[in-house]
Amino acid sequence: ARTAAPVQGGRRVTAIPAAVDALVAMFTEQLPDAQIVDGPPLVELEKSGIAVGYAVGTTTVDQVAVTSTEEGAGLDTTVETFDVNCLAWQRSGDTDVKAVRDATFALITIVDVALSNDRRLGGAVVNARLRVLDLDQMQNGDGTWAVVAFSITCTAFK
Repeated sequence: ARTAAPVQGGRRVTAIPAAVDALVAMFTEQLPDAQIVDGPPLVELEKSGIAVGYAVGTTTVDQVAVTSTEEGAGLDTTVETFDVNCLAWQRSGDTDVKAVRDATFALITIVDVALSNDRRLGGAVVNARLRVLDLDQMQNGDGTWAVVAFSITCTAFK
């Protein structure tokens, strides 16, 4: 079940916790055969999956970056825009780079379709959209990997 971010005195500090929770729930529901990880993957990675709220090289890329602006003529309204950075991956035991790249982008296509059906993430935000950031492909003795960094850009009122 999706829940709102913690509220103190009738006001939530940020929509980030609720948005991340909603994304984890959405991806888990829409991608039952993929490993969905909340935050950094500290477990053995399965063949296919998505890490939500995680970015490689976190010394230069925030896991979640937020910008807040106050709006309204005397109204106490703050609009926040934030990116929830994610990683999608696919691996195989062979050398077929195209197959793992296509499978990784198939995961992201499912994410994009799910977002188009619920841009509000169950009420956690006002709008959420997918943005692809980077593709990394590699081969080693264990096979072939494709990793796609993407973000979900969210807008919310707090």
